[in-house]
Amino acid sequence: MSSFLKPVQPQGIYKTLYAFHKIFGSAMGSNNTSPWTQGSPLISQIPGGPKPIELIKINSSDLSYPKSWGHPKLRSKIADYYNYYYKSKISMENVMVFAGGRPGLLAVLMFLSKDITVRVPSTEYTPYYDILEFLKVKYSLVNSTEDNLFSPSVEELLGEKGKDRQLVFLSNPSNPTGITKRGEELKELVERASFGKSGLLIDEAYELISSPPCSAMRYIKNIDDSNIFVCGAATKGLQAPGIRLGWVVSSKKNIEILGNFSSFGIGGVSRLSQIYAEELLERGRTDLAHYAIPKFYDEAVEYNARPEDVVQNLVDQKFGIGYFDNVGSTPAQRGSAREFLLEALKKENPNQTNFADVVEAVDVKYITEGGGGLAGDPLTIVNKYFGPRIAEMVPSGASSEEIAIFTDRVLNNVVDANGLRP
Repeated sequence: MSSFLKPVQPQGIYKTLYAFHKIFGSAMGSNNTSPWTQGSPLISQIPGGPKPIELIKINSSDLSYPKSWGHPKLRSKIADYYNYYYKSKISMENVMVFAGGRPGLLAVLMFLSKDITVRVPSTEYTPYYDILEFLKVKYSLVNSTEDNLFSPSVEELLGEKGKDRQLVFLSNPSNPTGITKRGEELKELVERASFGKSGLLIDEAYELISSPPCSAMRYIKNIDDSNIFVCGAATKGLQAPGIRLGWVVSSKKNIEILGNFSSFGIGGVSRLSQIYAEELLERGRTDLAHYAIPKFYDEAVEYNARPEDVVQNLVDQKFGIGYFDNVGSTPAQRGSAREFLLEALKKENPNQTNFADVVEAVDVKYITEGGGGLAGDPLTIVNKYFGPRIAEMVPSGASSEEIAIFTDRVLNNVVDANGLRP
């Protein structure tokens, strides 16, 4: 029997989830598996952050149908949030509540005028492309590669402005690259992409992950005369993905159109989720979140970042560009490079004490010189101090000198107390 519904494929991540469950009989992310899918926001209390809300008060009136645009109290709180933290000047009439961030993005794109072309970077959150294809929206990819460090400039995002109208669509901070446009660059983007024949749809789901937090709302003047759409959510920074609540900030006219759609196409968002979100947006909680969330992820990135990315510029400045390409020329050079690397890492990663613990346990001189007086051959030493994964990477038949050079190259891959890994 043929289906009455037109087939549609799930998001790519879900294909992975379904395939994993089919093969292994358990869900990815469950016990004894790794959650190798999209980011899963922390819902536990972050050090210095607000405690999770475990109880909300409701009464019988809260069981009524919700407002199409969102409850006035929540819309006002969202407007107040941007006005307080980013000095914007908006009212509740500039805000519409959705059941998550993506429904807001989808609604904006669904009602986009047919003559408008969307310009979206080629390294963006993959559901963007799914939505654009599904809605049959005209779009063009903006080059985002190593050539521009995966961060298209404002000029590249805008392209050659012609007679046709366009909408620049991106996430900021970027998902998945993490690159953030802020300060003068973000200001320029907002001012040049939000008026006239250009519009800007900017997804700020990861706003609080950025350090310091930033928003396009800081730079928009007279939002009611603009073509800007700012999408936020309670998912990441407010740590409540399960309530499925997001919002779009735009001109009053645009919000009116989206609300009219909700009146027949959505029916509003769960009042209970909105009450929970109202609690999340209490000033005392958001103050804690603005302090603790960026700090927590800063430290996480600092701890887990590949040290070569942290210190490469410092090494280039001290020893010259490309020094590590010839780091094995002499034992003296190797020792000097290693000492500098150690000092730089300690300076740049003061909380990464495990790095020092691991390296101080290694007799650097003996390893550099191919084993020296230590018992066992050099490969045994590599296995002892750097682990079997590193040892397996050593080329078969490598000499003591070659292994010594190899250890230089893996010293800059410390990530945790378990030692080193490629």
